[in-house]
Amino acid sequence: MIRLTFLLVLTSLLSLQVFAQIAHDRGVCGTHEIDIERTKANIAYAKANPLQSRMTTYIPIRFHLFGETDGSNAVSPNNLLDMIASINVDFAPHNFQFFLADDDGEVWDYTFNDDIFADHASFQPFLRNAKASNAITVYVPNTATPPGSNGLGVTLGYYSPSNDYLVFKKSEVNSNSSTASHEIGHYLSLPHPFRGWDCTSWSGTTNDNNFTTSPVTITSANFCSNNAIPIELVSRGSDGNCATAGDLFCDTPADYNLGFGWSGCNYTGGVQDATGTPLEPMENNFMGYFLDCSPYEFTPEQVAAMNADYSSAGRSFLRSLTPTSTAEVTEAVDVVSPADGASTFYSDRATIDWEPVPNAKYYYVEVGERRSLQNNSLIYSEIVSSTNAVIEGLEGGTRYYYRIRPFSQTSYGDYGTIMSFTTGSVSGLSAQPEAVAAMTIFPNPSQAGGASTLKIDAAESGEITIAISDLTGRVIATSKERVINGDNTIDMSNVIPTVKGAYTLTVSNARGVSSQKFSVL
Repeated sequence: MIRLTFLLVLTSLLSLQVFAQIAHDRGVCGTHEIDIERTKANIAYAKANPLQSRMTTYIPIRFHLFGETDGSNAVSPNNLLDMIASINVDFAPHNFQFFLADDDGEVWDYTFNDDIFADHASFQPFLRNAKASNAITVYVPNTATPPGSNGLGVTLGYYSPSNDYLVFKKSEVNSNSSTASHEIGHYLSLPHPFRGWDCTSWSGTTNDNNFTTSPVTITSANFCSNNAIPIELVSRGSDGNCATAGDLFCDTPADYNLGFGWSGCNYTGGVQDATGTPLEPMENNFMGYFLDCSPYEFTPEQVAAMNADYSSAGRSFLRSLTPTSTAEVTEAVDVVSPADGASTFYSDRATIDWEPVPNAKYYYVEVGERRSLQNNSLIYSEIVSSTNAVIEGLEGGTRYYYRIRPFSQTSYGDYGTIMSFTTGSVSGLSAQPEAVAAMTIFPNPSQAGGASTLKIDAAESGEITIAISDLTGRVIATSKERVINGDNTIDMSNVIPTVKGAYTLTVSNARGVSSQKFSVL
């Protein structure tokens, strides 16, 4: 597995207190100082309460995925499951495991809104309101540019200390980036090992600049804030200052942001501290900026501080949930029908059935016309808790490919063999035109218990049936209404679910069926 640690981007408004992470070749920036008092408290607690051998600690994590208003472009569940599996590999040596904090059967939240998807930073009240109360909250919009950023660089992810949530750029959600583990380190109070140099672009060369001369003659830095931060010396013990300078950890070597722009994992830049001692940074530290230095590690003191943070009063909400099961999902799905290469009876619909997989609580089903099953080419992708899925809107005489991934809160399974079926020639009930010319739910996301309307452009007058279903396809509310040809506004306040989550609203009549996804907060 390729592991990459990327750089963090600082917003142009340092007072916003955000950590941001970007790749070296995509921008120039630094990072605001974290709440170092919290780090100090965790270090003190860890020293007074040395770690003992313990069972695995399970930490709930709640993902909130953003997509466009039409229900498209949210991050692939496959990528999300791969990422959390990767996070757990990184933290397994330290007996931390993260699990999906499902809510009423929904494994994560969705919000489909063009504006929030493109510019989440302009919707801070919304993000604060939507934050989970019993889990680490991770938002996944299209980009992760922090509030107030001047646009320099491409932000991959950040932690907001003032709001206590994480944001990951959509493209960073995969199995090949350590962005997530780096940001979780920040969430659990870890600074960068080069604290004090976060906002400085260090090239690793010697010149006459006032802070890149070698030896480094300055004794403190304030590149990121008005607070002077002592420059860390290489020496440890009585001759060093590692307990009061840099990241305050003495088992992370002094590092003056030497990884920023350095090529490779063997630093030989020769920069010296104030005593003339050459720096030898820990290139494979998760909290550092050196690229492609797998396997990355946390040091014992960093691990102790993260444990202390998890055990603190301020993190008590993380200890309120436990997974329903920690048994692993190891078996692939055994499909009952359609058999690989088989033809279906109907031309426009197919039902996929499979045997239940031991320990699996959910199944992610993908169907597409290309064997690659890339996210942007899928015609169907849903998470279900049953052992079947009905695929509608198909074309007759067409070959389709599908696969199913079983998973649970703590174990994320894998796909079995990609299979295929070819649709038949008999039209089924699903071959219908749209029920209405256009429809829009407003607002979207809706507020539980708040006002909500459905605007419909009807092609003809008559009766319609409105149905609301959850992500598993279960219908939870229905309503019959009459519409006139043209524009209609229907009050949905008494129909919108009172439980937050992602839903589908379906309108049907004699003409056909129309549907739209929406969210409730």
